[in-house]
Amino acid sequence: MGLSRFSILPLGLHDTELRVLKVSISMLRDEGLDCHVLDVPTADSQLVVLDGDSDAGRAALGELDSNQVKLVMAEQAVTGKNIIYIAKPVRVAELHQVLLRISRYLKLPQDKPATPATPTEAPKTQAAKEPGTSVAAAQSDHPLYDSVFYHLLQCKQKQSCAQISDGHGTSIFINGANRTVVARGDQAQIDALLAEPLSGLSVATLHCDGLASHPGAHNIIPLDTLLWEAAIRCSRGSLLPGHSAEKAIRLRAWPNFPRRGFKQAYFKLAAILARRTMSLKSLAAETHIPFDVVAAFYNAVSALGLVDNGNGDKATTKRNRPSDSRRTLLHKLAKRLGIN
Repeated sequence: MGLSRFSILPLGLHDTELRVLKVSISMLRDEGLDCHVLDVPTADSQLVVLDGDSDAGRAALGELDSNQVKLVMAEQAVTGKNIIYIAKPVRVAELHQVLLRISRYLKLPQDKPATPATPTEAPKTQAAKEPGTSVAAAQSDHPLYDSVFYHLLQCKQKQSCAQISDGHGTSIFINGANRTVVARGDQAQIDALLAEPLSGLSVATLHCDGLASHPGAHNIIPLDTLLWEAAIRCSRGSLLPGHSAEKAIRLRAWPNFPRRGFKQAYFKLAAILARRTMSLKSLAAETHIPFDVVAAFYNAVSALGLVDNGNGDKATTKRNRPSDSRRTLLHKLAKRLGIN
């Protein structure tokens, strides 16, 4: 029978680390995990949380049984049997994810969380518990559910906030409410994170208050800019769930192409779809552009809300028609690219 309580013993923690630990534990409780903070060592201690840089923490680390699971906060990496290391400065979202993973390792029971699961987790869990639910099973198989791109899009659409981390110091803090992303890490590290499967990263739901001024932020990026880059890196020939290569679409507005993730082919695709309504399948065949390039472009412009799926009435279509000067510009662009 599984243990019913997650008993955590903090040892040698400074006030800052202790506050971070308590907030993380509070988040676990909100998600249905029965957490208990111990004041003194007992036989029930399932996890000991130590400050590896304090004298008390180092002393305790040397005295604890090697079979005891230990979470060590320190500036330099600490290794050893049953030791889990987390680098300082420790952030709430990061610690929350580590504690959640430890609880799963210990096979602790968890009630239904108060907050929704991440988009990748929800369909998979439902499909596993309800094998007869064919829709959930089909959704869980879609490759984009396990992508950073899809999670970014969900945050934008739901105006929610989240943190995605690689466990090595690179993180993005997504604020879907004001459509910004706070990034911690250099450009190469962020690029690598965007290309990783979401299942291999740490994902945490955050409160949006004050997220834009998150401490330790290296830069603030418009969410749409990162959505474009993530779409290009994550699509790999797959369209967004529920979208079809057979359906006729067109662009409702010209994309503001970012410098990163730009290909000349995107300009040609945009020029055609700004002038004509056609399916992505036909677009790829007519332009001889590989479908994975077409799919990446489509996912990017769709995520930015630039696609007209043709469901509007005639009046709406008429109102959205480009101006004469706009049509003239598009005609010149198309002529330059050799597009009829």
